[in-house]
Amino acid sequence: MFLLEMAALLLGIGFIAAGTIQSRKTGQKKWHILTAVGIVPVLVSVFLFICTIWLLYGIQTQEPETEPYFETDIAGDDWRTFRAYSEDLHLDDAGTLIFCLSPLDSKNGYAVYDSASGAREGSLLWEPEKEADDMSEIQLKDLDNDGTKEIGISMTDGQVLWYHYREELKGTWPENKGGCFEKID
Repeated sequence: MFLLEMAALLLGIGFIAAGTIQSRKTGQKKWHILTAVGIVPVLVSVFLFICTIWLLYGIQTQEPETEPYFETDIAGDDWRTFRAYSEDLHLDDAGTLIFCLSPLDSKNGYAVYDSASGAREGSLLWEPEKEADDMSEIQLKDLDNDGTKEIGISMTDGQVLWYHYREELKGTWPENKGGCFEKID
């Protein structure tokens, strides 16, 4: 690109010089046409030079495109990096019921995801007037001695809301907002 600009600039300067020299040598104004013709390549070369610099500067300062990070069907271990998730919650000793939680945007519950696949399994919901105590850890305790631990969420008023996993409700989310988790009263 620079060679084209240099060639146009030299051509233009050559025409301008030839027109000026011939005009002075012969004393005739007809040679000024060469000067006028020489201005066009000079202007073109300056325009090309400015465009080249502009393109080079634009390429250097352009930020690389990044892929969207809101994919919802990412499988495997890397799906967690795209959302704010809790640590794994092991609800049984066999290691088959492992879930993690992510706060809902409405702040009145947690979305529950299967830790192995990342699939949404349900929600732990509470009344809008209640607020979870974000400083407290999520509690796990087998309240009914059935071998499956219940999930306890501490509220700011000191109350703990308990949720029980029900295998028979698996796959009912989103029709059933709680999915396979029921609130224990």
